[in-house]
Amino acid sequence: YTVFTPGMPFEIVVFAGWGLMIVMAATNAALWAWVRQDDGNDFANKWGYVLFAESFKELVVNILGTFTTFELISEMRYNFWHANLLKEALMVSRLVRRRMHRLMTNTLPEPILAALGGGDTACVRV
Repeated sequence: YTVFTPGMPFEIVVFAGWGLMIVMAATNAALWAWVRQDDGNDFANKWGYVLFAESFKELVVNILGTFTTFELISEMRYNFWHANLLKEALMVSRLVRRRMHRLMTNTLPEPILAALGGGDTACVRV
């Protein structure tokens, strides 16, 4: 379970996003260097600003996506374990109920069992 989690596709998407971030940074650096060949060009400064702004937006979104994904995966794991614990508690409860029923039928007389089974508590005096 620790290797193949239900949230595994989310991890793959996060790592793919960071891989694309590396490719985008390399591409933007190459484009910026290509545009900056002519130092007297005002367009190069604007182009560098646009590249930086777009890269920064993608970096922020990747960071938020990474934290959100790992929070989602941890919640999925907690829910998985809580569901299994609840299922186990219900199985134990049924087993205890069956054993108590068998103990009562083996130890109590038939009229008392019939009264208790019918909901009549007059036979029980506390």
